[in-house]
Amino acid sequence: MGIPIEFSPGMITLLNDPLLTYPLAAALLSGIACGVVGIFVVVKRISNITGSIAHSAFGGIGVAQYLGIPSIVGALVAGWVSGIAMALVRRHFKQNEDILIGMIWVMGMALGLLMLHFSTGYTSDLFGLLFGNILLITKADIIRLFIWDIAIVGGLIAFFRMLQAVVFDELFATVTNLPVATINYVLISVVAISTILLIKAVGMILVIALITLPAATAMNLSNRFGLAIVISIGVGIVANLAGIFASFAFDLPVAPIIVLVLMGFYVGSIGVNRLRS
Repeated sequence: MGIPIEFSPGMITLLNDPLLTYPLAAALLSGIACGVVGIFVVVKRISNITGSIAHSAFGGIGVAQYLGIPSIVGALVAGWVSGIAMALVRRHFKQNEDILIGMIWVMGMALGLLMLHFSTGYTSDLFGLLFGNILLITKADIIRLFIWDIAIVGGLIAFFRMLQAVVFDELFATVTNLPVATINYVLISVVAISTILLIKAVGMILVIALITLPAATAMNLSNRFGLAIVISIGVGIVANLAGIFASFAFDLPVAPIIVLVLMGFYVGSIGVNRLRS
């Protein structure tokens, strides 16, 4: 006989709270985005580039603030430009990757601080991009994430084998005449845009965890590329939901809870991996 599952009145009230509609949608959509994109970031070992893109967005935010345009526009442009710039310099100028990443990182922060100095004050939109709060996700954010999820999942399905070949063995992909350079630029662009769109959930400082930890957990649990993507998506969604419910139930900040849950999953996956080996 099965064990009956009972929900407390408080839990039922929480689940029925209309304020949860957008955050729950964001938890699902951002989990899909970080799950798919994160696998490519982890396999290609470009998590440092992801962090640099996130922080370079601060420069775009500062310029957008100065020009009086939406912060998300400035962040997207700055993130994409910095990502492509790093990819171009790495490919054509053979510069030290650590120095390049550090330069983009500090340049974005410096430009952002300079432009904010000439601006007429901070905005809640700016604060949200810096520190993130999935509970403050708006309808426009949901629409952007929904469209972006459709784009990246559709692209993954359409070009799965090609992407897999380039990510795991660039030499083989080159020999088989795949457009390796173009695919790498597209991947960097996807990582850049995903990073900026996910900033609203956990903020600029912690977004790298949202992208890398679900994927790193999944890669510890499965060596099958497709299954790892599914696990990565699931881990991201569960962590987002945990942060939302912890915030509502215990009045805790959302982003740190999300990251701590992700860390828990990752540490647990290391233990599982060691037990299997």
